[in-house]
Amino acid sequence: MALWGPALAMLLALPSLLCVQDPALSSSSKVEGGKSPEKCRKEGSWTAKVTFDSEEMEFPVNATVAVTCNKGTDPGPFNATCNMTKDYGAAWDISRVKCLRMCNTWAKQVDFSSAQEEFGVEATVWVSCQEPFEQKVFSITCKEMKSGKFEWDFSKNKCIRRCKLPKTWRARPAFSPDRQFYSRGEQVVLSCPQGYRPQPSEISCIPNGTQNMWSETPSCQGFCTKGGNWPPSVSAAPSQTDFAVGQQVLVSCLQDRFEEGSFPMTCVEQNGRVEWDTSHVNCTEKCQKPTGDPYLRFAPDKLYYAREELVTLSCPKDHEPSQPMIRCLWNGSHSVWSEAATCQRKCQEPDTWNRGAEFTPKQSSYNPGDVVMWSCKEGYWPSVPQSTCTKLGTWSETVYCVGEFETRVMGLPGVWGPASWPLLHLGFPLTHLSPRTSPGHLH
Repeated sequence: MALWGPALAMLLALPSLLCVQDPALSSSSKVEGGKSPEKCRKEGSWTAKVTFDSEEMEFPVNATVAVTCNKGTDPGPFNATCNMTKDYGAAWDISRVKCLRMCNTWAKQVDFSSAQEEFGVEATVWVSCQEPFEQKVFSITCKEMKSGKFEWDFSKNKCIRRCKLPKTWRARPAFSPDRQFYSRGEQVVLSCPQGYRPQPSEISCIPNGTQNMWSETPSCQGFCTKGGNWPPSVSAAPSQTDFAVGQQVLVSCLQDRFEEGSFPMTCVEQNGRVEWDTSHVNCTEKCQKPTGDPYLRFAPDKLYYAREELVTLSCPKDHEPSQPMIRCLWNGSHSVWSEAATCQRKCQEPDTWNRGAEFTPKQSSYNPGDVVMWSCKEGYWPSVPQSTCTKLGTWSETVYCVGEFETRVMGLPGVWGPASWPLLHLGFPLTHLSPRTSPGHLH
């Protein structure tokens, strides 16, 4: 073992070099038997010590060929098998060829520190565990096993497989730190996309005999909240804020704005999204207080009114609502007001062109739509029988009294009869009449 002292010192000083396989050893030309990615060839020093019973130069993976040793008391034949290895590609397994009494550098899980390719029985070599395993350097010895095979003895030391980032977990969470392999005792923090939460939030790489394993199998579990597509028209009966996929809740319509009602909602996962199934929710919005006329006043005064609720309208001084009352109605799809309403200006007492015109009824003001009736003194009549208060606060007509001119005027001879005279309103200036002319010839 004294021969291994310098080699051991070198390995301890340069552990990083031992953890990486020598490119020369991993190439097809250096691995025993001249391995290629898919076939084993008749190459390597051991092939010169045996005779193949086949003349083929290449053999596919899983092929077994009989070989006979050229020297020795037990020449065979023995079987050599072409195996596919994860790290070396196609490689010969010569452990059954007893006459060789040797081990080659094909061994799972480790990289050899020596460039030597063949080792006799009881030969010892330093190896380092490959990347999928915990970093470790130890020695192994070529032994003749009870089965008669010549193999490396790993009974005292083994490579411990590290925890690997699994790709088969459903709804796989993100790992932090994010690596392919994790050492024993290492903790990983998990995270998930929006709408999902990790379960659990952390896992650890823990020992399991001679191997490692994850403490738990994590997953991303979908959940719903009172955000997302939660309807703004409802409130949740439970006080919780998060709801698991499949959980159903009974929600109630917001009573200040919507008609009374309760409906079920279920948290579902579909098309890669987690959201609420709101297909059964049908809250009917109440009538909102009209905002078209800022002068309108409401009794009762509130933001929303229930279906069939009656509202009394009023306006400031000298104004009148176009409708005294309105009602919240259902039109088959939503709530609407029975009529539109505005504040309209009142009319004052109507003016007349002369003092002979009279109207009824008499009052200090009139609402839009109110009507007054007109009358005049005997022998006269109003220009129109009635006038109406308009929405603008003005009267539809200006009224005056008119009558017949039946007397001589200014000593003019002759009498003008009513059949040929026009109607003149009271106060008509007679200076417009010419001598011996009828009112029909007025200038």
